[in-house]
Amino acid sequence: MVWLADRIQDVSAGRPALPITFFIIAAEAVAKLADGYEDEGKSRHYVRRFFSVFCTEDQRRRAYRALQWAVPLPQSPDEIADYLYSIRCDVVHEGRYFEMSMPGDACVGEVRAIVLEGAANAAQSVAARGSE
Repeated sequence: MVWLADRIQDVSAGRPALPITFFIIAAEAVAKLADGYEDEGKSRHYVRRFFSVFCTEDQRRRAYRALQWAVPLPQSPDEIADYLYSIRCDVVHEGRYFEMSMPGDACVGEVRAIVLEGAANAAQSVAARGSE
């Protein structure tokens, strides 16, 4: 998903909702895999879980800073997840990828980095459980 988000940025400059959608799909998938969840649904729950469980406090602080322009301004890990998840839903369910704007590419890059780092944290968590 992150690779797809990187590729979509090549053809959708100025449309940050598209790569963010793929990053949030990746975050959801990571949390579901880490928890062994194989059913359908609970997408918002697992996006929230990704940011609250698999991201560190430092990663959450970086997400807060990256979203300082957002309205309403996210104040908690669940609100970060909900804000980014709402972008994903706008794209996936409504086809609205063209309405979102950001002050620059830094936010997209930071969300990308946080998702990759959170995925590594989740993998370490799964590996630690497997070695017990």
